[in-house]
Amino acid sequence: MADSLDRLRIAAVSGSQRAGSVNTGLLRALVSLAERRGKIDITIVDGLADLPFASVDAAYGDVPDAVRHVHDQITKADGIIIATPEYCYSVPALLKNFFDWQTLPVPPKNTLRHKPLGIVGASISMMGTNRAQMDLRKIALYSDLEVMGRPEVYVDDAAEKFTKDGELTDQATFELLERWLDDFEEFARSTLRRGLPDLSREYLTT
Repeated sequence: MADSLDRLRIAAVSGSQRAGSVNTGLLRALVSLAERRGKIDITIVDGLADLPFASVDAAYGDVPDAVRHVHDQITKADGIIIATPEYCYSVPALLKNFFDWQTLPVPPKNTLRHKPLGIVGASISMMGTNRAQMDLRKIALYSDLEVMGRPEVYVDDAAEKFTKDGELTDQATFELLERWLDDFEEFARSTLRRGLPDLSREYLTT
C-alpha cells in the first residue's frame, strides 16, 4: 500500500457506460487534475459492461474472464473513486452488479475491504444524484470500504456543464473537484496509514 511518500493508485469506477456519460466525464476531469499535481495516479476501470449478471450459480462455477479482468484492476488500487448517476432513486444496475461480484465468494477475497472510497455524481436534474449516493454508501458499508463522508459532490444541471460528448466545461465544477480531490487524497493517505488488514473474514475458503 502507498504511504505518505508514494503516489496513490486510484481505480475510478463509472456507473454509466453510455457514450457521452457525464459521470465518466467527471472521472476524466479528476484524472486531469490528478495528473497536474503528480501525487495520484487515477485510472478509469474498464470492463464493467462485460460483467455477466452475478448469481449464486455463477459464484461456484468457473470465474468468467470479465470478472477477473475487473477484479485485477481493483486489486492493484490503493483506493477507489466512484461516479454514479441516479436511476429510479438509486444506483444503476451496472454499478450494483459490480459490487455483487465483489461480495460473491468468487474470487474468494473481498478486494474492496478497507480501501478508501470517494463518491461523486452528476445529473441533469436539480437533485444531483444525492439519493443514489446515499444508497451507494449503504452498499459500500457491506463491502467494508472506508467511505469519505464529506465533502460531498452533487453536480446538478449537468447538461449546462458538460458537452454532448461528456467533457466538463464548467470552471466552478473544476474548482469544486480540485478541492474535493485535496480532501480525498488526505483521507486516503490517513486511511492507508492505519494499516487495516485486508484479510476477508467473510469469504474464507478451504
